Amino acid sequence: MADAQKKMLARLRALCPDQTPSEPRNVSITAKCATLFNTTSTYGWGVLALLAWTMFLVCGRGGSCAAVKEALGTWEPYGRATLVSVEETNHSLNKKRLLKLSFSGQKDDGSTFSGVSYTYVPSERGDEVEIERLVGTEDVLHVKGASISGGGPLRDVWIVFIPFAFLFFVGVFLGLVSPMRIGLRALKFLTFGEYAVGIWREFRPPPKDRKGQFVGGVPAEIDFEFNSKTDGVVTASFKTMQPWLYSERSTAPLLYLHDEPPDENALFYYDLPSGIYFDLNRGVCGRPPKVLFHFVLVSVALAGFAATFATTMDFTPATITPGRPGGAINATDETESTTIDVANPQDEISDLLADKTSPGDVGFTKVNAPSDAFQRWLKRRDRQ
Repeated sequence: MADAQKKMLARLRALCPDQTPSEPRNVSITAKCATLFNTTSTYGWGVLALLAWTMFLVCGRGGSCAAVKEALGTWEPYGRATLVSVEETNHSLNKKRLLKLSFSGQKDDGSTFSGVSYTYVPSERGDEVEIERLVGTEDVLHVKGASISGGGPLRDVWIVFIPFAFLFFVGVFLGLVSPMRIGLRALKFLTFGEYAVGIWREFRPPPKDRKGQFVGGVPAEIDFEFNSKTDGVVTASFKTMQPWLYSERSTAPLLYLHDEPPDENALFYYDLPSGIYFDLNRGVCGRPPKVLFHFVLVSVALAGFAATFATTMDFTPATITPGRPGGAINATDETESTTIDVANPQDEISDLLADKTSPGDVGFTKVNAPSDAFQRWLKRRDRQ
């Protein structure tokens, strides 16, 4: 107990209460950060950082997290395809194996496409399936009713996200909601609170149960009395889970706001974060090492979520091969035209009437008679 008292007094001296300037005080940016990101916030951001990087390492690119983005997206019909292979994966749900469907199909313009989807619905090789495309993309395809995510459709794997969602909300509450509620109140006291020193007046222990034991989790209350410049003699209650650290000779420096409710009108220095201290000339200052630690922790958590959403929610694109349009090609096309040497037309005529079957012959397909373009050239020559 003596060591605990020494730590408490050392922490109190580190705040430099005797250097508290008069209100209103200037609160530096580092002091504001130290007040808002307190010990509870450290636990919360630690949970969020652990959650973010766990999701990044476990899910991987195109993993279960991609199912969320897929379910929120808008899909449009793309065409029909054939399942070229159906493979069982190592994942199972309700005794059903997750199947990897490899599909391939062809569009009316001759282009071909192929890709992969995952489903728990029984399928066989050779089945005809409908293919959908994500609106706003060119090559994000999946089998209708299946998922591009390696974990399967969201409707089947949503239960996997319950632990992640629970940890996320716990981290947000500990890292943001609770610290903000406490920190904003503390900032108001640090800026406008009247400095005073309370004197021990009464100790009120926690209530007891029927067996005469103190109820656990309920703090004891110590009443301190002090003189206020605006309200005279005022009594404020200090709540603590370690009442044995204080004696009847204890005094408690505090900040007082007369416009607050009676049970919330004082903020004791024992409740202030350790990352701040008072200075007569500069107001309320922060300790950079404490603030830097919180900044690094928050950065690690945010970087983890950024990496998770940028990588694990990325879709694996399908393979699309443009088709070669069929039929004869217009000889007057700028990119695939054939120029006839007017000075020696007979040789050119023989070449044009020849059988052109090689894919490299640009401008003509296989013909048995002069093309329309060639006949038009003959008429222009006769008119000349």
